[in-house]
Amino acid sequence: MKLIKIISIFVFFFIAFNINAEGFKNSFSVDLEDEYLYRLMDRASSISPSRYFTNNFKPYSERELLVMLNNDKRMKDIFVVDGDIEDLSRKIEQFYKFKYKKEGLMDNLLGKINLTMRYKNEDDEQFSNTLGSEYKGTNYNVALKLDGGVNFGDLILFSYTLSLENNENDNLDVGIYKFNLKKGFRHITVIAGKDNVVVGPGYFGNLLFSKNIEPEMMLMFKTEIPYDTFIGAIRWYLWNMWIDDNDRANTDPKLLGMRLSLMPFDWLELAGTRAIYYGGSGNPSYSSVNDYWKLFTAEDENTGNKWDTDQYFGVDVSLYLPILKKTGFLKGGKLYTEYSWTDITAPWQKEDKGKDFQLLGASYIHGLYLTTGNTDFRFEYTKISHVNYNNHNFGTDGYTDEGYLIGHYAGRDSKSYFAEIYDEITDKLHFYIGGGIIKRGLNMKTQQYVKEGYVGGRYLWSKAVQLGVKISYSSESKIDINPSPVYYTFSDESRDILKVYTEVDYRF
Repeated sequence: MKLIKIISIFVFFFIAFNINAEGFKNSFSVDLEDEYLYRLMDRASSISPSRYFTNNFKPYSERELLVMLNNDKRMKDIFVVDGDIEDLSRKIEQFYKFKYKKEGLMDNLLGKINLTMRYKNEDDEQFSNTLGSEYKGTNYNVALKLDGGVNFGDLILFSYTLSLENNENDNLDVGIYKFNLKKGFRHITVIAGKDNVVVGPGYFGNLLFSKNIEPEMMLMFKTEIPYDTFIGAIRWYLWNMWIDDNDRANTDPKLLGMRLSLMPFDWLELAGTRAIYYGGSGNPSYSSVNDYWKLFTAEDENTGNKWDTDQYFGVDVSLYLPILKKTGFLKGGKLYTEYSWTDITAPWQKEDKGKDFQLLGASYIHGLYLTTGNTDFRFEYTKISHVNYNNHNFGTDGYTDEGYLIGHYAGRDSKSYFAEIYDEITDKLHFYIGGGIIKRGLNMKTQQYVKEGYVGGRYLWSKAVQLGVKISYSSESKIDINPSPVYYTFSDESRDILKVYTEVDYRF
């Protein structure tokens, strides 16, 4: 029923907007697990930023990438592309094939095969920040994924990822890992399917929407080509996710997200994001326009009535630094920050009549990214409020999906430091090293200290084959024995965790 409902809404908007659809584009989405391509796009947007492209909302579509990287002369007449961008475009063209055709059938029935193997020495430990991989009772995960799709010209696009992997009982699961029905228009694309979103400038995690959770059923309206106005390039996004989680007290909640972004200059992006976590068994359901309007205005927050939900508001600012080319060593960079709040006092809310406006429960990320064009440096500091990710409507499960935080994996009531260096030793052989320190339980008598370190490499064997390996090691001063993902109970014991990741990509 959930799938039928989402597709029915999609079909309605497809018919409604298709009246003036001639000349508009559909394009495949870039898999969030194509880490190297996303890295190249971070470099491109830092070396030669364009207000027609943002790297703060993922996954990208191919037509968004073409704004930055396409070698077509017609695009160059519109968008400035410098020599360094040409070099990045060459790297992408070596290993990634963009498939677009304006008219007729464009089939890509089998575009990529990915084999991933993961090992950890602790059976119940999560594979953090890796799209929800957790296997209780087993200390390994093997997954084979097959990507493909069909683009019916400007009419509609269908893409999919099939997966074969061992489940929690160490049996083989075969299913649709994700899929998308997409209809593109001049600016907006309507997407119905099963996917994930990452929102914000953070690399090691974001406060509201990170890639910790597996893809979920979703309906989205997304700006792919921004509106060019006198104040800058404007983008808006609106999406609703149906969380499939039967292991929590209130099963199958929903998540409504919205974002508005402004790039007044090529080198500056200002954005605001809302997250509304609502519904699920035991909580009220919503169906009318008035219901969703009340959720949007949040005028009934903390009143205990039907429209009292778990809401977050965030802002992020990204300052791109192509001026660093003048150093002679660096070619670009990005200075960024993201803030989020769990609550406000506001005179329009019933509980706050007569009070002044105030933001409550602040959490934030500060980050710096630098690149030489071949070597990347990343630094982030994160502090997350003790009231983040937990809410009276969702008990000990909080703002999660199957035990994974939808926001930053560092967790509530924490502060953390992260750093990474990634170097292309040659065009084909890459090496990286990174790590972090997380302190959890800042407002508790006892704190947990986690020290993380990792090394990895990537070998771009050919246009068809990529190999990757990553080894991470972490040390926990105390073990969290609380089964809740948002509350802590630290024991006196410590532990060390080893994780090994390997993957092979074959592209057709």
